[in-house]
Amino acid sequence: MEEMKQIGNVSAEVLEVLNNFDKDLIKKIPKSFIEQLKKFAIDSDCIPKIDMDKELIEQNITEESKDLISLIYYSYILNSTEKHNMEKIWNDNEKNYQKKLKEKYNVSNIFNKDKCVEKTNTVELIELQKEKWYSKLLKFIKKIIKK
Repeated sequence: MEEMKQIGNVSAEVLEVLNNFDKDLIKKIPKSFIEQLKKFAIDSDCIPKIDMDKELIEQNITEESKDLISLIYYSYILNSTEKHNMEKIWNDNEKNYQKKLKEKYNVSNIFNKDKCVEKTNTVELIELQKEKWYSKLLKFIKKIIKK
């Protein structure tokens, strides 16, 4: 149930953004796809507001909505040359991301002693001697006698 509500919210946000697109761009998107978004948007409990002065990335919408808008734009609006350029950007971003992950989690660096700080705590054993009952009694008697 919660998942359907989330799908509805994403659909409502995407439809609101698409309402601000140029009509020629909207014509490139299949009507069946837009109709499906409208069906999902019925389950929405949010009222999205789009600020036309802001870029898409700055809008107050969910990341899922931004992802779906990007997918729609890529799938239906871009021509083949633009798609190729977009794929190149995505591949470059993925390579950079993987490179950062590899540097961060490199096996040879995990156990590198230069980066690891060794903590040396010395613990010494202290011998505790429990006083016997008869020595306590003897001390007590000596105290009484001294008084």
